[in-house]
Amino acid sequence: GRTPHEGDEMADRTVLARNFPQAWVSAAALPLLAQRLQSLLQRIGPLQGLPKIYPAACGGYEGVATFADADHMATAVDTLHGTDLRSPQEKKAAGFQPPKENERFCLRLAEANEIEAAEKAAPIVAAAPSSASSPVPAAAAAAAASPSGASPLATRISASPTAAAAAAPSVADVSSTPGCFPPVTVVAPQRSRPLPTGIVISPFPSTWTEGDVQTLTKTYGQVVKVKMHTLPSGVKGAYVNFASEANAKSAWQGLHGLHLLGSNLRCKQQEQLEAQRPTERFVLYIDELIPAPPHTPSIEPRLDDREVFIHEMPKGVRKEEAARTFLATFGDVEQVWFVKDSSNKTTSRAYVRFRHHWQALSAVRGSEATLKVTWSASERVRQGVRGAYGIDIVKRLVGENQKKLEEVVKSVDVASISLTGFGGSSSSTAGKPPKNSCETNHVHFVLQCDNAAQADRIKAIFTAEMAKAAETYNKDVKGSLVLGGFPKSWNEKGLKFVFAPFGGLSSLIFDEDRLCPQPRRLAYVKARNQESMLKAASSLHHTKVGDGDIVEQCVVDCMRYRVSGWTDGSLRIGFFVDELVMKKRPFDLEPGPEDRELFVRNLPMEDSEPQILEYFQGFGEVEDLNLIKSVFTEELTLQGYVRFKRHADAVRCIESLTPEDPEDIDPTDLVGAWSESERILQRKENCYKYNLITEIVQMDGSGLEKIKKEAKLEKLWLMSESLQQKDLDAPPLTGRQVQFVGKATQEGQIKVLKELLEKRLEETHKKISNRLSQRKRKAAQEAAAKRGTPLKSAKATQPLQTPSAPPPTARTSTNGLHAPAAAVPPAVAANGSNGRSNSHIAHTTSSPAAAPVAPAAPAPPGAWMGAPSLPGGSWPVPGAAWNSWQAAAARPYVPPMGMPPVVAAPAPPPGVWDPAARQAAQLASAGGGSGGQASVFEMSRPQQQRLECMVTEADREVGGAAARMRRKGTEVAADVEENELT
Repeated sequence: GRTPHEGDEMADRTVLARNFPQAWVSAAALPLLAQRLQSLLQRIGPLQGLPKIYPAACGGYEGVATFADADHMATAVDTLHGTDLRSPQEKKAAGFQPPKENERFCLRLAEANEIEAAEKAAPIVAAAPSSASSPVPAAAAAAAASPSGASPLATRISASPTAAAAAAPSVADVSSTPGCFPPVTVVAPQRSRPLPTGIVISPFPSTWTEGDVQTLTKTYGQVVKVKMHTLPSGVKGAYVNFASEANAKSAWQGLHGLHLLGSNLRCKQQEQLEAQRPTERFVLYIDELIPAPPHTPSIEPRLDDREVFIHEMPKGVRKEEAARTFLATFGDVEQVWFVKDSSNKTTSRAYVRFRHHWQALSAVRGSEATLKVTWSASERVRQGVRGAYGIDIVKRLVGENQKKLEEVVKSVDVASISLTGFGGSSSSTAGKPPKNSCETNHVHFVLQCDNAAQADRIKAIFTAEMAKAAETYNKDVKGSLVLGGFPKSWNEKGLKFVFAPFGGLSSLIFDEDRLCPQPRRLAYVKARNQESMLKAASSLHHTKVGDGDIVEQCVVDCMRYRVSGWTDGSLRIGFFVDELVMKKRPFDLEPGPEDRELFVRNLPMEDSEPQILEYFQGFGEVEDLNLIKSVFTEELTLQGYVRFKRHADAVRCIESLTPEDPEDIDPTDLVGAWSESERILQRKENCYKYNLITEIVQMDGSGLEKIKKEAKLEKLWLMSESLQQKDLDAPPLTGRQVQFVGKATQEGQIKVLKELLEKRLEETHKKISNRLSQRKRKAAQEAAAKRGTPLKSAKATQPLQTPSAPPPTARTSTNGLHAPAAAVPPAVAANGSNGRSNSHIAHTTSSPAAAPVAPAAPAPPGAWMGAPSLPGGSWPVPGAAWNSWQAAAARPYVPPMGMPPVVAAPAPPPGVWDPAARQAAQLASAGGGSGGQASVFEMSRPQQQRLECMVTEADREVGGAAARMRRKGTEVAADVEENELT
């Protein structure tokens, strides 16, 4: 029990609270009533322990809380007594009428009997909330009822899971909702010293009074004061104060061990509390425990982190408006908070919050020469296990049930330590801080110390703790498997049993996600090798494990830790375009003159990045080297991009990486290919002459939206350094090349997204290949037309029917002009029979026994310019008789008596080969010797042989021209094999 002096001293600092709002005492919210009362009172000053809640004799509930000093107790009573803490729902239900007297919050100085009643009262055990009741409205009502408008406490270091579930914010609000953790305060017990003139005597009979005790003790000297009290064990005792130290010593010697009414009396010396020593207030921000660059530990940020800490702001910008202007070069500044010292003066340190993550990232990366900027540790600590550290930093600083904080208070011998700044009001002992002050919005320690040396010792202790947290992240969290959903019965032994089939564990740490509605246990585990970890992740995820004896059965989640992600639990997934399998890519296409980038695989990871860069610099000057990292571990993979300054250097590099015989390629050999990313960014200037971005994304973005829906992603971006990104909340680039980035919730979506992207690329490359084939044919036709060389035609015409006898040598036309025997232009015969080659020129000759054939119209002038003269005379140059020639060609031919009629082939237009005559020659050549379908130029062998030599020479010339065009890097290649030239 306490001494009378201790009881009197506590009575001056203890308050009684009653008339709580209905939202605070509902079945769902009742377990958090003590924490809510603590949060309310700590806005005035620090408390000594957690308030005690007990049922009131008049109904309802009462709470007793003890402040660290009497001044703050008086301030709390003056400030809070009589306030209206009702929620908006309660006020609306009452018609917005003023509160009744029993509805006003009551806070007054507690009486001694009320303090004793609180000590004797049993703790409250609230009934579990029914399924119909939801804890969310209660939490919201409590937030609205808070005088400052701040959110109520969501959980507490030692809170039960049921209590935490009653007021914890939703997962989606974790990153933006302040007050996820309550402030924690540890006050050192007040020092006491022995009281020489006082003794404590017990046990006395239950019927004894103070008069009976005074009668017993006055025989040893003058008694100044007697006060009866009940010990915690229920035994009745008394505090007796004598006039002198000698009287007290004499009474102790005479009464100790005296047998009185069936029991032996016990005596001990009283203790009195020492007067509180004067202390100084020191504020230590969590970011002051992190070393400034370049010694800052490497912790990858979450993709929605937006706050940074500036260790040294330039002298001219140490005011908010000047700082906003100075930092506007990095992006939109939302807020600037300057850290103030113990004398309330602005320091050079400041917190800055930007509108978007990429803006904060540019401040961290782009200010190394002018500023020392790090990511805000305060923001990360408030995010719990969902933050960048992946572990609960608050729990590691405070300890289980605040044990670690108590040890620091005891070892350094300070009055109190508070950890606060989670979005609610600070536990300041110098009055209420401003609503938007730095102390309110950023995690910090408030130290009550005798001197600055004690504050420095505490800073060194917590700096070491933050360094351990960073080491834990890099050693045990990063690259681990995250196991969740297992019950409290699971321990280290049980987890080792579960992972025994996968080769055992190399590391294991437990943690808890206290920011979800129901606190959830987590375990970060590492297997002995990477292959075992991947196998364990695929085998255990969403699987029922446990044997029921050693390990309790349950369904667990098992996923790889997400280094790159968001605080809501979403995972950043993505691929560079060259990481995808491209089966239909036209690899045989010659690169463009601007192609300078290669995608390489099987890089030697035992070498460092400078060594790899040095290797590629052996081929020429390197502009950029991007080694791709894993989205799970941030470790280098075996792939990357290398961009040379000159095309010739890239050609030399890829030639050295490509063996002459494809069968000589080993799967582990360093290989390279031309970068598809570079060709995508070249748009229509690439060697495809095709815009792949438009094909993949579509003009209205429907292509990307379709992939996003099929992969069930929250978001999907096509990103590159040279592509303008409209979504300002898109994640930052991991390289300048084209990459697909998605926001996923499950690891299994990675495979789905990869398959969809590969399918889309395959369709795009098919279109490119078809278009390239069309361009080749068109280019070949244009090249042949420039040389006056006809191409093979696939059009079919009716065959020319001729008798077996050869035609006459010549005839006279109706207009009196003499026409040569060869009145039909040469034709191309395909698939020729009779022993001829596929390409030949036939010409009619005279024969006495030949049957007459219908003469075809002569070719117009210029049709055979430059061609050698044919036997039987050259083509006449028509002049004034051109119209008569056309009329003669249009009139039907009447054969001589007894000869079968033959339909003549139509005349070709000027300068163009006649398809019908060419097809007629092709079909006639298939007829053979005599009769049937035969060539009308069957007898022209000498002339044919001479022209076939000319065709052979033309083949060689056209082939040389095609080779020259390929060497020039054009997209046109003459397909000589498909053409038959004359």
